[in-house]
Amino acid sequence: MRLSTKRLRVPLFLLLVLGLGGLVVLGIGGVIAVTLNAAVQNTVSLIEDKSRLIVGSVVARTRQHLDPAYAQTGAVARLVESGALDPDDSARLAEILSLTLAGVRQVDSLLFIATDGTMTIASRRGDEVRVTEHDWRGDAEVERAVDEGLDHGTGAVWGAPAWARGPGPLVNLRRPVLRAGVYVGLVVATIEVRSLARFIDRLATEVGQQVFILHGTGNVLAHPLLAEPFPGLDAEHPLPGLAELGDPVLAAIWRDGADPDRQLLPGVHGHTLRVDGERYVYLYDQIHEYADAPWLVGSYFLQGTAGIEIERLTNAAIVALLALAAAVATAFLLGRTISRPALRLAEAAAAVRDLEIWRAPNLPRSRIREFDEAAAAFRAMLAVLQIFGRYVPRMLVLQLMRNGDGQLASELRDVTVMFADIAGFTALAETMPAEELAALVNAHFQTLAECVEAEGGTVDKFLGDGLMAFWNAPERQPDHADRAVRAAASVVAAYEGEAAARLPAGRLRIGIHTGVAVVGNIGSTNRMNYTLIGDTVNIAQRIQEMGKILPADGPVTVLLSEESADRLAGRPGLADLGPRRLRGRAGPLRLFRLEPC
Repeated sequence: MRLSTKRLRVPLFLLLVLGLGGLVVLGIGGVIAVTLNAAVQNTVSLIEDKSRLIVGSVVARTRQHLDPAYAQTGAVARLVESGALDPDDSARLAEILSLTLAGVRQVDSLLFIATDGTMTIASRRGDEVRVTEHDWRGDAEVERAVDEGLDHGTGAVWGAPAWARGPGPLVNLRRPVLRAGVYVGLVVATIEVRSLARFIDRLATEVGQQVFILHGTGNVLAHPLLAEPFPGLDAEHPLPGLAELGDPVLAAIWRDGADPDRQLLPGVHGHTLRVDGERYVYLYDQIHEYADAPWLVGSYFLQGTAGIEIERLTNAAIVALLALAAAVATAFLLGRTISRPALRLAEAAAAVRDLEIWRAPNLPRSRIREFDEAAAAFRAMLAVLQIFGRYVPRMLVLQLMRNGDGQLASELRDVTVMFADIAGFTALAETMPAEELAALVNAHFQTLAECVEAEGGTVDKFLGDGLMAFWNAPERQPDHADRAVRAAASVVAAYEGEAAARLPAGRLRIGIHTGVAVVGNIGSTNRMNYTLIGDTVNIAQRIQEMGKILPADGPVTVLLSEESADRLAGRPGLADLGPRRLRGRAGPLRLFRLEPC
């Protein structure tokens, strides 16, 4: 006899009626409806908005401000470790430090400290980057920093706040560098406390309340009062204490036994305190990855009406807990049955909302009919979206979503366009089986797309063995020319040395041009394509074609127009090829070639 595999599914309506009916019999409905309805609504609005949104936003923004230091130190370290940069070549080292620092505004200086105590420093003063060399051999602080370089492994680690003559107090990220297994020095990125304080001041204006960062619990790392030089600080005392700062509200934060682990509400760290006759609410959270001691990131504001809502919630919670004790068994079973599939469905929906389909959790079958049908529909939708995602750029879809109506109106915009094409591909295609050819080209396009997208570019289309990409659309990118050249440099690096054998036909041509083009949705009412049209696109393609006739120094030839070169922050590694006539162009165009590093 064959057993039926059909699962028993209970209607959600019936389950809720029975469950809620039992709670009503026990009095839970009346107690919670009367005591918690208004309190929960007001408290959620005042506490969750101010804590999770504001403090969460402050923590996230602080991480965004500091994390670029990892990329800078890692980039320099990898150049040294790979052999592409000799730290003994002082001119080349100075150039790399200067260029790397120029790309990220959050970091104030970038240093390379050799194991013998000599160092090269690239520092930012306003819009200018200056490079200086120093000999600190014999200095105890420098020797200790070098000796401790490998104490935490080979990754980047944040050191304790330090003090330097001129910049004053600063935080620093240290990345040890090993070349052929030998420890050769440290790459250090520093962020001045004054810069961090100015960032916090802007953030405080955005959120509408005072924002601060404490190092540990007793020293102030970031506060608007530290945006200017602060008296009394030195190498032994790099940060002011709470009492020294001059903010009486912040100075009183740990009075009456308060501590960083105290919870104002479940999941909300904070407390209230009366200072000079006014009651304040302190909200904060800890982050542990940026120094030797945890940072406490938080804010405070006058309690005002929030105190009434907190007291109302506390009193209502006491009454509700007494009633909940009698119904805990029923509530537990009901909550477990409903919450698990609901939470999984919410997580999957959040992943789809962020276009991170790979993050969506598996949605299993459920005995609740509505959840089971919703999970089945969601799994089918994910399968369709995964297919759809292979053909539509994720960044473009996100921009359309942010635009609200799903439309991006056509407009004239200054853009930088890149064309890439493989030399000799036609002859290769005639001799190679289709499957092998497709695998080779797919791997090649993967490399190109990763380099473009790493610099915020949009891959417009794949053209047989070629690619078209552009910058400054749909998102505005003031440094779009620099981004395009950095992407091309990444392609060159990807195909250096033995890696050049991965090129399907042995040589790649890249053309870059900056100019005005029509940007937007182009197509019919039934099918649109977000792309560029105009002479700028044609010129970029013609520049790429020039790679056929110009001599090549390696497997990848990168040519760019004078318009693109003039937009760069500097012209490192550019060879002037002079005026050249392009196919289909009446007059000559001055071209430059990107030289290998």
